[in-house]
Amino acid sequence: MLEVRENQISNEEVTPGTFPNWLKAHLVKQIVDPRSLKLGGSARIMVVYPSEEARREILADLAEGGRVIDRTLHQTVESLASLLVADFRLPRVLSTDSSFELILHESCQREAEKLGFPLINPLPTMRWGMGKTTALSELH
Repeated sequence: MLEVRENQISNEEVTPGTFPNWLKAHLVKQIVDPRSLKLGGSARIMVVYPSEEARREILADLAEGGRVIDRTLHQTVESLASLLVADFRLPRVLSTDSSFELILHESCQREAEKLGFPLINPLPTMRWGMGKTTALSELH
């Protein structure tokens, strides 16, 4: 008899279009019988959706009949990335919207005037362009 292992990872790509019947049947079985594989339940599958809209559509379909769904097993690529950042206790990514870029650029300009970047801006009167700020911000 094969040994049952709790943590096995498989990556199954599903072609775009309708949600596969085999996957829906397994997810329903997983919802109805939440026991672990060791206790006789089905293998737990995490589904990573391409968009929040696709995720919501499938969750609504699975919730028919009042089923309770473990939503941690239904992620989008974006939400999975955020979840992994939190799980690995990585520093949070700062917002890089246009207002942040302007604040960063102004700070870099002030620092350049004080010769804070002697290799790429060796003179206090030398112009500090947005390209230098962008290049610095991509060094992280």
